[in-house]
Amino acid sequence: MFYYIIFEMYKLFIMMCISNNSEKWAPRGLWVREKTRIHLLPYESITHVYHSSGSSNVHMGKDLLQSLRTPLTGLEQVMPRTRFFRTHRNYIINRSFIQKYDREDALIYSVCGQIIPVSRRKKKTFERFLENRN
Repeated sequence: MFYYIIFEMYKLFIMMCISNNSEKWAPRGLWVREKTRIHLLPYESITHVYHSSGSSNVHMGKDLLQSLRTPLTGLEQVMPRTRFFRTHRNYIINRSFIQKYDREDALIYSVCGQIIPVSRRKKKTFERFLENRN
């Protein structure tokens, strides 16, 4: 229940930032609760998020940073769309960690050695996302 309250407060904060067009106050990471402590997972350290068995696993390279009981759709809404993309029903990837993209096989090779699939439905959208890279 507490995760849900924190997540809802976080979504409200995001909406306030978007409505005020204030990049100055935009969050720099995900606020997560670990037992009795709440801490920030910076976006720069998140390589990808993998969803399985009802939990979203936030990764830094091959290491698991945090396992959350939050649906991937909820995380997708609060993460910046300029940096993160949902490539598959089970994956969100940080564009900063993409090393190579294989168009034929629709696979992403990340800097940390992970191979992440891109669904057929999202392939064209993902290619546009890569083209808009700063």
